[in-house]
Formats: sequence, C-alpha cells, structure tokens
Amino acid sequence: MSVQIARVPGGDIAPRRWQGGPLDCAGCGYVRFRELPAEHGCGPGHACMQDAYARRIERFFHWHPELANEQLAHPYFEVRIRVAQRLSSAALVGMRGDSDYGVREWVAQRLPLARLPQMIGDPDRGVRMRLAERLEMPALLRIADDSEAEVRRIVAERLSATLLSRLAFDRDWRVRWEVARRAAGEIVASLVDDADEEVRALARQRRPSGEVANLMTTGQTQRSAGVKHG
Repeated sequence: MSVQIARVPGGDIAPRRWQGGPLDCAGCGYVRFRELPAEHGCGPGHACMQDAYARRIERFFHWHPELANEQLAHPYFEVRIRVAQRLSSAALVGMRGDSDYGVREWVAQRLPLARLPQMIGDPDRGVRMRLAERLEMPALLRIADDSEAEVRRIVAERLSATLLSRLAFDRDWRVRWEVARRAAGEIVASLVDDADEEVRALARQRRPSGEVANLMTTGQTQRSAGVKHG
C-alpha cells in the first residue's frame, strides 16, 4: 500500500518509521483504520503508531485508547509510554520492570498504592521521585535514606512532622531546609546553628528566640551532666 501523507502540520518533520526508513502501512496491524474518517482512523504524518515522532503516536492512542492493552510489549519506548498512560491501573503491574525509565515513571505515577513498594530500589532517580510523592507509611520511611537528595527532600515534605528528626542532619541543605520548614520543638531547635545560612534563618524564624534558647540550654546542661538519650 502506498503511503499518502495526510494532514502534516506546516513545518512538521516528515513521517518516518520508528525503526528508520519510510512508513509501510501494508505491514501495520492497524491498516484497516486508514479507511475510517478523521478521529476514528489514522493517518501517516498525523496519527500513526509506527511513526518515530512521539506526537503522532500520542495522537493515535488519543484516538484509540482501547488499543493500549495490545501494545504492552511494543519494542519502541515511545509507544510503551503512551500505553502506560492509558492502561488500567491493575494492568500496569506488568510494566513495573520496563527497560525504559520513562515508562516506569508513568507506572510509578499510576500503579495502585499497595503495589508501589515493589518499585523501591528502582535505578532511576526520576522514578524514585515519583515513588516518594506517592508512597504511604511505613514504605515512605524506606526511602528516607535514598542516595538522591531530591528524593529525600520529597520524603521530608511528606513525612509526619514528628518523624523529621531522621532527616534533620541530612547532608543536603535542601532536605534540612524542608525539615526546618515543617518540624517543631526540639527538631527545629536543633537546626538554629545549621551550617547553611538559609536553614539557620528559617529555623530561628519558626522558633521563638526564648524557647530556642531554653531548649538549647537544656540540651547543653544535659550533655554536661552526661545525660544520654536512648
């Protein structure tokens, strides 16, 4: 079947098969859609699952979201990303270990909460950031020591304020700033002499000076007396 380029927006890139070379509608499993009008069909240069251009793949699945279930294992990651955006949340389980981080990011955003802990330890920082935004306790605590500072910052943003002592001495100032923004009592008082100027300023702003002084004095007295905390 010859390829008739249809509705290519001005200045857009020419149709090109995702594997390279020209499109071949005759070899496409959805060639039947060529006979359908407008948004019920498809069109090289406008809406095509075989195209290398993500926008055309997106348009194809926007018109035919029901086909996502048929393409879980498609070899092109741009297709699988559109699939992950449209699959039912239950069906997403099979895409947790996808080879492409962009696919896994979408899985992490849409997977049922009960399944999310199974993705802890993903090698991609973006995926772990999405997990940090959604995980519930106690799984959220499991990524509080993540190697990526932004993951830990998101954890600090979501943890209960009473648990923020775990991150009060984090090596990254952005994490400690988040602790200073949300914590109270002795936790925020522990940051009034932080090495970072912004963290110190926020901690001092959030604690009345007299109360901070009292907490710090109490701590110094206990240390002088050899009092240890369990």
